[in-house]
Amino acid sequence: KAKPQTHVTCLHVFDISKEYLPPKLRREYIGQTLDSYLVSSYVPSRYAIHMRDKKGSPTKLRLEQLCASMTDTDFFVMGFYGAKGKKKAPMIGSTAGHIIGHAPQSAIVVHPKCTFPKGRPGRFLVAVDNNQASVKALLDALALSADYDEITISHVVSDPIYPPNKAKMLRSKYEYLIRGSVFRERIANRRIHFSFLQRADYDVSVAEVLTAYAERQKLDMICIGSVNARSGQLNSVASEVVLISPCAVCVSHFKNIRHADYIEKRRMEMRTHDEQMKQIAVANS
Repeated sequence: KAKPQTHVTCLHVFDISKEYLPPKLRREYIGQTLDSYLVSSYVPSRYAIHMRDKKGSPTKLRLEQLCASMTDTDFFVMGFYGAKGKKKAPMIGSTAGHIIGHAPQSAIVVHPKCTFPKGRPGRFLVAVDNNQASVKALLDALALSADYDEITISHVVSDPIYPPNKAKMLRSKYEYLIRGSVFRERIANRRIHFSFLQRADYDVSVAEVLTAYAERQKLDMICIGSVNARSGQLNSVASEVVLISPCAVCVSHFKNIRHADYIEKRRMEMRTHDEQMKQIAVANS
């Protein structure tokens, strides 16, 4: 759901030496297709299409370089295509996997079958543990959501009725954040609550519990932090969620925490501007 003043930049990295590619894979066709999609939803000032030569470097390294140069970008969005060739288990493509771990922005991975809310509130799941990356995942969910959207903050435990002390402390922490003054303006009119998800069998992974819940509840996005993203490697739970999720996944990290504050600052500026415009309209009516 695009918000007012949202700006979309489409980035395509091409190899100028590959002149043998079929027409649909050439940069000219890709650029025209992107423009035809975007012009139906945005005015020209709100989107840009950048075609960049890989200049002999591997695509993933060239993309990493370009992402690092986009200092005013809040999120890096990519599609999930999967690794090429036959595999016994699903694997994310090397380029997408590299960017998720190395880009300074939080990364959103969109699966081919993902659907996004139209005419209804959005539904988000924020998977949390006791680390800073989980707090960043909540900040990203608040930035991506809109008024009246539903955000469920969840932690996976073996017994949700009698959770361990660590889980109880985690619940208290996020309930305090939800109700406290720090997040009051950020939460606004969203419906947000904390819940435990049960992992009844240790043969079932935490990622499988999260994605099964997302599928049952028909959620639109899972937001999850990755504490190892600084080193370019996703933790095992985040990596598996990206692979098997039925919906879009936002992988958050603290490489560039200023993005969260920047997003919220812009949100508050837009809200103040909208309120001022309403007051002017009422005064002139």
